[in-house]
Amino acid sequence: MKYQLIREKKKKKLVISFLPIQGFEMNPKLSNHKSLITIKNMILVEKKIKEEMMNRQFDRLFRRLIKMTLDVTESEESTSSDCAIALNEVTKTMSILEKKYQKELKAKEYILLQKKLFILETKLKEKLIQIRNNEKLLQQLYYQNEKIEEKGKSR
Repeated sequence: MKYQLIREKKKKKLVISFLPIQGFEMNPKLSNHKSLITIKNMILVEKKIKEEMMNRQFDRLFRRLIKMTLDVTESEESTSSDCAIALNEVTKTMSILEKKYQKELKAKEYILLQKKLFILETKLKEKLIQIRNNEKLLQQLYYQNEKIEEKGKSR
């Protein structure tokens, strides 16, 4: 059963609604808040609040992705698996953006977020190609050294 809580001045009125409520759906994380009401799912209807919550959620996601991308691209010791994990996170975030945020965001904001994710994706792909090329070179050098050692032991 869905319900809608409406505030009229200082009184709180509980309205039971059987119609689906259209809005931005989220699961709030209330830590250290002990109250009589537990909230498992919340639907934001007011446009300003929806935009603010979506921006906060995506900023948090984007900061985490930027940190992960910088860790991988700036580190000399990063492996192809590290890069693949970061790339997987970026593609996952792109699909979340497409499915969850596209309906609610303005077209300009949506395109801007897509461009930011695309930049992160290209940086990670470049680093992945660089790492794989380095691994191939190391393998070739290793095999060349083995061939030289085998020639020397021919007695």
